[in-house]
Amino acid sequence: MKRIMAIYDTDPCYADKFAEFVNRREQCPFTAVSFTSVEHLQAYAGRQQVELLLAGSGVKSDSLDEVSSAQTVWLAGDHSGRGDGGAVVYQYQSADSVLREVIACYQRPTGQSLYTIFGISSNIIGVYSPVNRLRKTGFCLTL
Repeated sequence: MKRIMAIYDTDPCYADKFAEFVNRREQCPFTAVSFTSVEHLQAYAGRQQVELLLAGSGVKSDSLDEVSSAQTVWLAGDHSGRGDGGAVVYQYQSADSVLREVIACYQRPTGQSLYTIFGISSNIIGVYSPVNRLRKTGFCLTL
């Protein structure tokens, strides 16, 4: 199941092009949808769960109070960033760099740990030997 990345910017060209770029990427875990109207974004967020919201530099933070999203990343038009908290990514750099920084800022909800099986904490044990033929496989199976 793909996660939804909503891109809201007052510049329709930027939002559409960036959404098109994200959707062309095969390795991206998000499906991008662009918006230029806060009303359309609110209606879409009411129907569909928005996992990540990218808000452009011209967007007022109080206009997004009605939009329910798991996380919001702000796109800044200059290097100074935003003062209202949250993750900030510089908007006018290569699309690969923007996407890389947005993915780095994205945090999954902390439910279970990756190393938890059936609710019991697990340990990872690694076996290494620089010399071949020392029966490591048999030892690992016995362990």
